[in-house]
Amino acid sequence: MDPHIYKLYKKKREYEHSRVRSERKNHTGTRYMASVEYDGSLYNGWRDIEAQLREQTDFQVVGVSRTDKGVHANAQIISIYSSEPNHEFTGFDPGLDGVEITDMVIVDANHSIRHSVVSKTYVYRATTDAKSEEYNRVFIEPSGPIEGRLCAALPDVIEYYKALEPGRFLSIDLDVFDSNLNFTVHSKSFVKYEIRRIIASIFRTAGIKLRGQLKHLFPGKGLTLENIDTE
Repeated sequence: MDPHIYKLYKKKREYEHSRVRSERKNHTGTRYMASVEYDGSLYNGWRDIEAQLREQTDFQVVGVSRTDKGVHANAQIISIYSSEPNHEFTGFDPGLDGVEITDMVIVDANHSIRHSVVSKTYVYRATTDAKSEEYNRVFIEPSGPIEGRLCAALPDVIEYYKALEPGRFLSIDLDVFDSNLNFTVHSKSFVKYEIRRIIASIFRTAGIKLRGQLKHLFPGKGLTLENIDTE
């Protein structure tokens, strides 16, 4: 077992225990839940966006997923809390480049969006054609055919990462079209850099050699948070 990943999971469990204690409060203000779309290439991770939103408003803003530097989102879920009871949001313009907030709905003031998460879906996009590289798709240079080898490697990689957390569900699907590869990764939670490490592990397990950092950690720019299911 990768000791680095093991330490991250231990730290995650300790964080979740402390978070439960910190969220045991009787809030009397107004809380909204909303969806956020953002271009991660403009920010140093979700915490950067979260901090800037807090600076520009008088509201407490908390996101479900703490995406890494360069990672994008089509459906980050956030909580917006005002200490003022019955506060009505007529609109919420974040005033940040590449950030859009939509689908705001009022929820109970003590609602915890992080505890209500059922599953998260991310997609990692890569391409073997340099001309097809985009802001959210990474160019790779493997040698020879790779689709069959990648598909054969998936079961072993899934079992390895499922074993890191007892009872965890995890699915990884690969879609290949032309020179493009889309890895859809589905689970309830992830630790820091985990999906990017998972993609690198799939290539290593398949015996596909890649250059430099790609051997261990794929770049953030190819990863997008696509969906979060909540109760």
